[in-house]
Amino acid sequence: MIGSFPRKDDYYNRAIENAEQRTVFILWRGNQHLGAFMFEAVPPFDFVSSKSPEIAINDEAIILPESLIYEYFRDDAPFDEFIARLKLAKGSRPILVGTPPPKKDEQFLRSIMSTEAYWKKDASIRMVNIMDAKITHPATRLKLWIVVQGLLEQAARRHDIEFCPVPIEVQTCEGYLREQYYGMDATHAWGGYGQIMRDHLHAKYMSQQG
Repeated sequence: MIGSFPRKDDYYNRAIENAEQRTVFILWRGNQHLGAFMFEAVPPFDFVSSKSPEIAINDEAIILPESLIYEYFRDDAPFDEFIARLKLAKGSRPILVGTPPPKKDEQFLRSIMSTEAYWKKDASIRMVNIMDAKITHPATRLKLWIVVQGLLEQAARRHDIEFCPVPIEVQTCEGYLREQYYGMDATHAWGGYGQIMRDHLHAKYMSQQG
């Protein structure tokens, strides 16, 4: 479903009204870690990912417990309310879908952010220049994304619904978004990403119905 952002009650109401006897794929948020920490925090921080402990640590950062990062981004109430209502729709099958991994290329990010109103406003509030400001270390951004995916997975388990992570073919060997899906903004996936996700979801879930 397409709708204005931020989402309003009528958007969620329409989704629920149309959910009966349907599989409903849900993409919930997904960029909150970049909204908070695309620009490097002062002082910079990092943490060890329990899911991917092999990811490098920023030697110049303060090391925080991963549990603190999880709690910082935890915002269960809006999702819990929506899913509770959605599951009441007769025959509905909600499936929570993972969100795109981060883009590693800092030069690309700076060039795009300098043209986007959102980041120009954010930079102004922080009193920094986009072309000079420090971007959060890519490995830290990757681990923040892993936390956000972990929170989605926890939410799916909490509501006894399925969670579908992004397929590995859209990721580099390190876990970042492949460059062919960068598109023309700093956070979203473009190009053939949507087609890959649609095919992946159809093969994994819709073929089971036929």
